Amino acid sequence: EGDLKAAAEEIARQERRAANYERIIAAKDEIEAGYTALQEARDTDHALGDKLMQLSELDEQHRALERQLDAARAELRNEISGYEATIKGLEKTISAAKPDQLEAIRIEIAELESLDTERARLEEQLNALKNERTDLEATNRTLLPEMNQLKERIERLKAAEGALCPLCGQPLSEEHRVQLQTELQAQGTGRGDIYRANQTRMQAIASESKAVQESLTEVRVRLQRFSDLKGQAGQLRAGVDAAHEAELQLDAVVARRDAAQATLDSEAFAGDLRAQLDALDGQRAALGYDSERHTVARQSLETFREYEARQKELEMALEALPDAKLALEGAQARRERLLKAEEEERAHQEQIAVEIARL
Repeated sequence: EGDLKAAAEEIARQERRAANYERIIAAKDEIEAGYTALQEARDTDHALGDKLMQLSELDEQHRALERQLDAARAELRNEISGYEATIKGLEKTISAAKPDQLEAIRIEIAELESLDTERARLEEQLNALKNERTDLEATNRTLLPEMNQLKERIERLKAAEGALCPLCGQPLSEEHRVQLQTELQAQGTGRGDIYRANQTRMQAIASESKAVQESLTEVRVRLQRFSDLKGQAGQLRAGVDAAHEAELQLDAVVARRDAAQATLDSEAFAGDLRAQLDALDGQRAALGYDSERHTVARQSLETFREYEARQKELEMALEALPDAKLALEGAQARRERLLKAEEEERAHQEQIAVEIARL
């Protein structure tokens, strides 16, 4: 009975085992289809994963080129900003020029140059008057002792009473005395006229000199602005020249600025970088990476992931079912043998019981 119980348990176990294998094998088509779908999703994921890695490398190269392109764009913008600053500086130089003021100062300078000529003339005139006065004073200083000497000789001649000349000691007649006296008086009168004329002229020179000096002082006061005006004129001339030079440069700088701006607006710069970007775009397009398809493949991996284990269970079931059936058949045969042995033992037991009863 114990062996029959163990045989029954073994039969039940093997039946459960075989039933489980048969249940798994019954879903063979579903499992194989799911496993095939899992393999296809896995292959697709691997293939698209490889493309995604290549795409990432291409995108990194693309970003690097974009950064270089942005740097070239920034450099062009800085160049334009430099042109703008230069243009503002040139326009400021042009606006700072004062040609009208320069012309007014030139006119005033021309007037002062004429006035400077007048100053030279007045100085020359004043020097001439001073020289003339000096000459007249020297002449009068010479005439004055001569006149005094003539006066003294005349006085001595008038006071003389003898027949000798008081001046030279020679014999002197009355007629000769009168003649000599007349000559001396004429000389004294001549020198006196010259002396008085010189004195009158010196007074006139003093008046003229004062007038000339006043005119010269006025001219010199006006000429004090001469050097300042020349300095202002030099500065204004420099400003006008700089403005003229700035006008010549301005058109060229504006043209360069406009050309650079047009290049920036039309994105017509860094042609080599753009060619490389186009080449990368072509490679990306040729790569054929489909993100939606990749997403679907990943979802399929999650959906059919269980079929990995179920496929192994199926393979195990297909391999183990024959052994399970053999084991089941063996257990059933053993039970049959045990049942027959039990029956024989019971019959033997009954025989013993009859024998016991007989005894």
